[in-house]
Amino acid sequence: MNSNLSSYLSKNPKYRLVFDLSSSLEVESVDVGTYLADALQTKAQKANLNMYASDAIRKMIRQHTHEHPEYGRYVALCNIGILFEPALSFNLETIVEQTAKDELLIIQAKGGIANERFYFLSQQNNYSFSLKNLTYTIVE
Repeated sequence: MNSNLSSYLSKNPKYRLVFDLSSSLEVESVDVGTYLADALQTKAQKANLNMYASDAIRKMIRQHTHEHPEYGRYVALCNIGILFEPALSFNLETIVEQTAKDELLIIQAKGGIANERFYFLSQQNNYSFSLKNLTYTIVE
């Protein structure tokens, strides 16, 4: 087990959130972009697209929660760019908070953390969400 992750989990944090910035953890992850594109394919013209997308996210998390012998229950997400799509109107803070409270949430994505925000890809874009109330660790 990664020593940074082991130390973090041993503290039994309220929210269990890990940023795996180099995808170095050997876990089974779900490709969020592909999953949501498939789930929303027939709903593209619907007025309530954000409602369908939110339901699809909840279903995806339930279906892709796994048990790890050292980490316990976890869900690992990769290819998360679609979560920042304005048309889907996701409240990422709420999704992350609710998921990380119930199981270990591993986000496998390039990005960085600054000023209590996770920036997807780089700080130069607007793709970010707040980490203000969350406990987290970074694995590189």
